Amino acid sequence: MLLIVGDSRDHNIRRLEDAAQWRGAEYRVIHTDGDPAPAVSWRPGSDALTVNGETFRAKDTALFLRYDVFSEQAQETKAALFDAFAGWAQANRGVGMLNRGNETLEVNKPRALALAKECGFEIPETWITADFNRFADKEAYIAKPVAGGAFTRKLSDMPETAEKPYIVQEKLDYPEMRLFRVGGHYFAFRIESGAIDYRATDDFTLVEVEPPKALVTAMEKLSDRLGLDYAAADLKTDPKTGALRFLEINSMPMFTGYDDAAQGRLSDALFLTLKKLAAGGKKPGPGFKAASP
Repeated sequence: MLLIVGDSRDHNIRRLEDAAQWRGAEYRVIHTDGDPAPAVSWRPGSDALTVNGETFRAKDTALFLRYDVFSEQAQETKAALFDAFAGWAQANRGVGMLNRGNETLEVNKPRALALAKECGFEIPETWITADFNRFADKEAYIAKPVAGGAFTRKLSDMPETAEKPYIVQEKLDYPEMRLFRVGGHYFAFRIESGAIDYRATDDFTLVEVEPPKALVTAMEKLSDRLGLDYAAADLKTDPKTGALRFLEINSMPMFTGYDDAAQGRLSDALFLTLKKLAAGGKKPGPGFKAASP
């Protein structure tokens, strides 16, 4: 059984449901923004989870749980539901779940930058700061929230100081690359755009490319260090050297647009990885290949 849990408006939830349907698998979709909200209960020490009157057991069950930071659902309710589902899965090792090795189910972005450098990625000049006056040429830098959840902005568009620290980095150039790890399989996508953050516009092109071996090696090392078997790293081009530099890694990335470019192979890889984990298997090794719908 596959439990797919997330916001009803989250297209990533719908896409994994499509993959489960294509495979003819048994699954349930649970919308955290339902009205009323889903009734969830479980007792610590038990492997039984009851949702809306239906009971699921840890054995042979997989959970795909996505916290959509961009949704409008009340944060307190969303966080409580997320913790209820995640707590059950983390407490019962029989549940097949992605990123089980990451106890917090999240990534500290500043720490990830330091680890990325240790694992073989090149990173841009970076500061964690709320003092933007230290940068003489604000046009040469970008700013983004330390915890994520908002688009990247030019530093010149930010106030002189902020109430909270931001990640400030030297401004890089396109092409950008998004590198996915799904179990033991890797997908890479080349992105071109005229915007600082391509996610905020329709002005971009996205195509699947062969994952560079050196970046796959670094990605495997970094994601292993962070306890992630499902993640996506963002890299952008240094205009001075042409090298791709690591920006951040996401532990629950959006994937539908990339899945379109990969003709459904990415969502199928997610489904097959979850299925393997639910059957008690270890994460797929480097030889893992996802089927194409």
